[in-house]
Amino acid sequence: DLAFLAELAASIEIANTGYAFIFDNQGNVLYHPSYEQNTSLVDIPFYQDFMANDFLETENNGEQVYINRFYNEQMNWQIGSIYPHEDVKDAYQDLRLPIIIVNAIFILIVSFIFFYIIGRILNPLRRVAQVAELVAEGNLKEQVVIRTEDEIGQLGVSFNNMTTGLKTMIHAVDDTAGKLNTFSLDVSASIEENVQSIHQVVDHIQMVANQSAEQLQATAQVQRVVNNMGDEVNHIASNMNEVKAVSYTHLRAHETEA
Repeated sequence: DLAFLAELAASIEIANTGYAFIFDNQGNVLYHPSYEQNTSLVDIPFYQDFMANDFLETENNGEQVYINRFYNEQMNWQIGSIYPHEDVKDAYQDLRLPIIIVNAIFILIVSFIFFYIIGRILNPLRRVAQVAELVAEGNLKEQVVIRTEDEIGQLGVSFNNMTTGLKTMIHAVDDTAGKLNTFSLDVSASIEENVQSIHQVVDHIQMVANQSAEQLQATAQVQRVVNNMGDEVNHIASNMNEVKAVSYTHLRAHETEA
């Protein structure tokens, strides 16, 4: 029933002065407020562009308008709507204040969410930085408490593991240093004992050397005495030989006289 269709299309309000229209696939009007039924629209200036696009911005009777198109495949109808730019502008002016308010509320909500998320990220990072400064000062008892399971939480766990590892390593180094200190003390005591023993050996060697020198001097003196005694013995033997020779001469002389 085209009468019912025309009544239904006429009841549709689009903006202030916009309207709907219907025509078949051949371009014949089924309903249009400005054209009679079965009037052909093929010759209007924007018909071809309208058929090629679902949305069209053009001019109609010297006025800038917007046209929407919907194709009904079952009925093979082209259903369109047309409304002037001024209606859109007026509607925008009416909606401007609500849009500004909605945008302001949206910006506030987004800002709150943004700062909330940034706070959830930065506060644990600030805590990690504070504990890192304490660790740099030598305080390894501090721990980072982060209750989230995201990357920040993993960072806190890794940082705590690092401080625990540092604490264990420092304790191991202290223990090794203590053992090295004890070992060095033992080595120093042993070296000192060895040095004292060496000094004693040197003193004994010096004493033996001194005694050997005295013995050499005594031996030399004895040798000189022995040499002197040998000289005396030789002298006495020489005198005895001379006496023997004189006695033998006198004896021979007496034998000759007798």
